[in-house]
Amino acid sequence: MRRSLTKLFVLSIPLSFFFSGCFDKPGDLVAPSWDVNMGVPVMNKTYTIKDMVEKDENFIKWYPEGSPMANQLYYADNKSINPVTIGDNVKLSNTVSSVTSQTIGEIKIQDPPSVNSDVDFSFDSNIRPGMTQIFPPESNVAITVTLPQQNEFNYFYLSGGTLNLTVKSELPSPVTLTLSNIALTNKYDDVTVGSYSGSISIPAGQTKSISINLLTNKKIYNQLVFGCSISTSGSGLQAVTVPSKAMTVNASLSNLAITQASGKLKGNSIYTSGSVKIDEQSMYTNVVIDKGSLRLAIKNNIDVAFDAKLKLYNIYKDQNSGPFELPIRVERKGYTQIVQPLDNFIIKSNTPTSSVNYDVVVNTEATSDYRVISSSNSFTDTLSVGQLSIRSFTGIVKPTTININPTTVTLNLKDLKDKFKFNKINFKNPDVKIYLKPTSDLKVRFDGVISAKGTSNKVEFSDYISKSGSAIDSVIVIPGQKLADFLSGFTPNLPDELIINGSATVNPDFEQVNYSFTNTDQITGYAEVKFPLNVGIDNGQFTDTTDYEKDIADSKKEIGKIKSVVVTLEISNGIAAKVRYDGAIYDATRSVKLLDLLPNRPNKYIEVAPAQVNSSGEVTAPAVTKEVIELTGSDVEKFLNGKFILSNVNVNTSGAVTGNPQPVQFKTTDAIKIKAFGKVVYKVSSDN
Repeated sequence: MRRSLTKLFVLSIPLSFFFSGCFDKPGDLVAPSWDVNMGVPVMNKTYTIKDMVEKDENFIKWYPEGSPMANQLYYADNKSINPVTIGDNVKLSNTVSSVTSQTIGEIKIQDPPSVNSDVDFSFDSNIRPGMTQIFPPESNVAITVTLPQQNEFNYFYLSGGTLNLTVKSELPSPVTLTLSNIALTNKYDDVTVGSYSGSISIPAGQTKSISINLLTNKKIYNQLVFGCSISTSGSGLQAVTVPSKAMTVNASLSNLAITQASGKLKGNSIYTSGSVKIDEQSMYTNVVIDKGSLRLAIKNNIDVAFDAKLKLYNIYKDQNSGPFELPIRVERKGYTQIVQPLDNFIIKSNTPTSSVNYDVVVNTEATSDYRVISSSNSFTDTLSVGQLSIRSFTGIVKPTTININPTTVTLNLKDLKDKFKFNKINFKNPDVKIYLKPTSDLKVRFDGVISAKGTSNKVEFSDYISKSGSAIDSVIVIPGQKLADFLSGFTPNLPDELIINGSATVNPDFEQVNYSFTNTDQITGYAEVKFPLNVGIDNGQFTDTTDYEKDIADSKKEIGKIKSVVVTLEISNGIAAKVRYDGAIYDATRSVKLLDLLPNRPNKYIEVAPAQVNSSGEVTAPAVTKEVIELTGSDVEKFLNGKFILSNVNVNTSGAVTGNPQPVQFKTTDAIKIKAFGKVVYKVSSDN
């Protein structure tokens, strides 16, 4: 502008010389003046939909020429799903212990030796031992003989047993000895513990034996008294030499079934058998344990210590060993527990099972002192298998749900967030696919949820994943309408990121099929987010700041000579949506608004109709609107002092008024063009 004014000034010089040479200049001559128009470009800007939503071509893409959706814009990104390690999460676990109990049953005491006792002739004072005389007959003379005390026990109770009695007649021939009313009584309480109902006759010098059943549930002490009625035939008229004793009695115990005793005990062997579950549902044929343990606890209610051995018929230390055995020592009336690590152990079975069979064999120790013991005394073993993490598994695995760490997919729509706001946006055909692949042959169902921070909106989906060996990854397609409703629910901005939460359930239908997997098997994959910019927009707001097209700051010095500024604003709408435009002029700091670009309009904006489209939704011709704005007075100074123009573009697709904006296609060729140019009117005189 300065150059233009200078040219005008230079042009005026020869004219002044011309006029001064022909006329005398009157003293009151007024210098002539005239108006000069000067065009000033202000703004020439083209906004594509791509410019309005995102400039990063890594995410906003378009279909190539020649494709069915040529030039249509779409957003695309993909993100790896956090991998799921199957074996780390599928564990064998059972909360119920196996408890078995066994009574000691038959009690064995140290074998009592037989005892002997001699019977003299105190039953008849007429008989002289060592003398030769006629031996008198006797008839049912009652006698008692105290048998020697047994040192192996104090007492016992029986459920069955026998006292074997052997009697040798020491009488001379031809005297016959007859015994009847035979009975056995305790020395200490005179209680009868056994008897013989018949009689026995023993010729001279001979021996006879009988067995006496001892009474059950009687307390039998360690010293018995043998009692009977004795009869002899006498020697008639024959004189005989009388021996020193009448008979010898030998007693021994046999077939004792002791239910309770106080005595010196023999060692005894008893055992229990049981089965403990290693999992409540899963059944195995072969498992290699990575980490885990079992716990064996034994409560000894017997007054005798014992050594026990746990034998596990399905658990092996390695592939070549036999069933695992675990020894354990338990003191008298004691309690002992032991925890056995099972790391690297193997569990196997010919047929699928969830249990492990076992025996506990107990060997009580013999005692040299007296112990009180009862056949109802028992021991109790408790066996439990802790949670087992597995290295490999073959069998029928229970349905197991594995939670997947959230995967965040950043939408990368910074420009959309910063520059484009809306009351409501409707998406058409958004597309999110989850690509997943397991490395094992397990059947897996994936259940997922797509959500975003700051909202309760979510999309749920579920599908099965192909087993290992599939040529391609499994693709889970999220229903498009669900996604459209989900994304359309965000106002006034789309979320910064989508969050994909999910879980994988192995063998979800609990198929009774043998599966094999290891603790390194994984489910891997990625999420692909893709949605075309085929959207309905209600009150979409796009804001951009533009430098003046041409620096007109030099005109500020001539402001007093400017009559007016006329700005022509031309908007060419090349998108299939109604556009409303308003703008404002700002100073160099971009913080102070100097002037509305449409100061004389009450609503301060221009509305432009949608572009013409064909049946396929493609723009065939833009809609163009022009507006002429005349600035006068102080507005001229504000206009000239401006440095930037802030443009606001409002977009509404069909149906926005009713709150249901209908989606339209946006392509790289769709654009809104905004052009503004000014005409500065100067009043110039020859003095200038």
